[in-house]
Amino acid sequence: MMKEMNNINCSDLRKKISLKGIKILIIDDDSELSNSIKFYFDDQYASVYCASNGQKGLNLFYEINPDIVLLDLNLPVIGGTAVIKEINRKSPDLPIIVISGTAIVQEAVTSLKAGAWDFISKPITNLEELELCVLKSLDRVANMKNDKRYKESLEKNIEELTEEFYRKIEQLFNK
Repeated sequence: MMKEMNNINCSDLRKKISLKGIKILIIDDDSELSNSIKFYFDDQYASVYCASNGQKGLNLFYEINPDIVLLDLNLPVIGGTAVIKEINRKSPDLPIIVISGTAIVQEAVTSLKAGAWDFISKPITNLEELELCVLKSLDRVANMKNDKRYKESLEKNIEELTEEFYRKIEQLFNK
């Protein structure tokens, strides 16, 4: 991931994507980290919501319909992997970035298999790395939406052309 991050920088993505009004849900029992992340993204005019355990996080998820979720795996009440699965069941195109610190390789694999989009290890020493992950994920969502609109437009055009084709065939044979 670090190689990929070096090829893309935050300032380029900031020009393309605004965080203003983006709803970010942080689910982490480390209140110091959650507050640091919240203040960082608040400064960029994002709407940031925090939950201290998996159940509260899922409740907020259903309440606010976030644009992105930042999630610790080691959570009280409901664990992070279960949270990922529930969010993916309800909103499969919602980006989830896991922020975790123990058994990093195994947790990264587990979270990605469960449906997370990206993984950052704790401690986060540079919040710009997290911002880059968030911007890349939001860019991916925008590209997915554009692709879907384009596909729907093509399907509509094909349907209209097919109907026109059959009308012309019918006109030829009815002459």
